[in-house]
Amino acid sequence: YLSTLNYLEIQEAGYNSFNIGFGSPISIREVVSILEQQLGRNIKKKWGNHSYVDMPIVFSDISKAKDFLEWEPTNSIHDGLNKTVIYYKGYNRS
Repeated sequence: YLSTLNYLEIQEAGYNSFNIGFGSPISIREVVSILEQQLGRNIKKKWGNHSYVDMPIVFSDISKAKDFLEWEPTNSIHDGLNKTVIYYKGYNRS
C-alpha cells in the first residue's frame, strides 16, 4: 500500500489504472479444482462448449504495477482462494 501511496503523491493530476492479479494464466477448470480441494467436496458443474468469442487464455498483465508501484503478488492462487473461502465461510455465519 505504501508504494501505491508514494506513487500517487508524485503523480501529476490525472488518472491511471493497474492490473492487479496473479500474473500467470490459470484456467477456470483449475480454479474450480483448487476450490474443490479447499472445500473438501466436489462442486456440481456443467461445462458448456466454447464459444467463438471466448478468449483461449486471459490473465492480468501486472508488469505496469510492478514497474510503477514496485508491487509483487504476495499470495499464490491457492492462498488467495483459501483466504476467499475462509472469508465467505465466516461471512455466512454473521
